[in-house]
Amino acid sequence: MNQEFLTAAYLEFIEENEDKAFASISLNPNFQWAKIIVTDDKPNANKQRVPEEEFDNIILTGIHSPIKMQPGKISGHKESFGHPIGTITALRKVDDRIEALAALWKQERPEDIAMLKELYTKGTPPNVSWELSYADSEVEEGDIKKLKNITMDGLCIVGVPAYAGRTPFIAMASKETDDKD
Repeated sequence: MNQEFLTAAYLEFIEENEDKAFASISLNPNFQWAKIIVTDDKPNANKQRVPEEEFDNIILTGIHSPIKMQPGKISGHKESFGHPIGTITALRKVDDRIEALAALWKQERPEDIAMLKELYTKGTPPNVSWELSYADSEVEEGDIKKLKNITMDGLCIVGVPAYAGRTPFIAMASKETDDKD
């Protein structure tokens, strides 16, 4: 595990006054750490948009939400249902988007984690699609549905994201630790 990556990720996502107990959890070598773009404030291919004023709702409701992926391959939401591969440990707003720090489960899904890491290393990072609930929406110009009163349900690693490459993995820890028996 790359300690430099974890330290940088920890400092980026955790404020100085946060509970220091998180630090010990975040250094767990059984996790594959990844930084992922969750969404931006522009319309996606499904003509839906998460406005910036809803970012706080996603950040407040998204911690510990699952990240799902179909075992053995990257496909879509339906195929990934019931197949968690990790969890969101932190979220933050960066300019016009939300980024997540994710803990992916190396022991439970080793082949899938290896596949994701290989894609990332080769320059074709995996992409995600959000799973959100919303209480209301408003139609904007161009038949774009602006979502309101959002709750984050999770993320899904997908092959054809509605954000067309705007929601990729943007960092993954690069070094592995020795495997435990």
